[in-house]
Amino acid sequence: MFLNEIVIAGMNGLLSKSGPWTRPAVLNSLRKKVNVSSRRKWRAKAGREHFVRLSKKLSKVLRHTAVEEGFDMRKDGCIAVHDLLAHLTFKAFTEEDILVCIENNAKDRFELIVEGNTSWVRARQGHNQEVAERIDEDSLHTRITLDTAPRTAIHGTFLTLLEKFAEKD
Repeated sequence: MFLNEIVIAGMNGLLSKSGPWTRPAVLNSLRKKVNVSSRRKWRAKAGREHFVRLSKKLSKVLRHTAVEEGFDMRKDGCIAVHDLLAHLTFKAFTEEDILVCIENNAKDRFELIVEGNTSWVRARQGHNQEVAERIDEDSLHTRITLDTAPRTAIHGTFLTLLEKFAEKD
């Protein structure tokens, strides 16, 4: 595999492009903005069932029905949080509820992206074909080229496979 074909990979597959929304300071300021601090908030606010319902609704829309329900989905699979909240399906929820749901989802199903004053949410996996066809996978990953490659790269592997990496073609 040539360096210009390598894509950054993470624990759950390919990582999202990094950006201002991934910086801890930005996420912490969002948490303060909506007063979210821990899992206790998840359990405390109107019961866990409230967030289970929200999680199921987010999963359904972001993974399966966004197109048929007429949501404006970006090519990276994101829908604006304010668009979700304007929809009848989400009338019982707030922006704070969505942030708490994303932050405390044990299966890490959703991703929050903040650009300027707009919050976007997307499902990380499990899209049906109709939704998946609208997502441009190249917009989700950062390609490493010879021009953008880091000076040092670290790759973890099992010790038993080390010899294969050391072999020359």
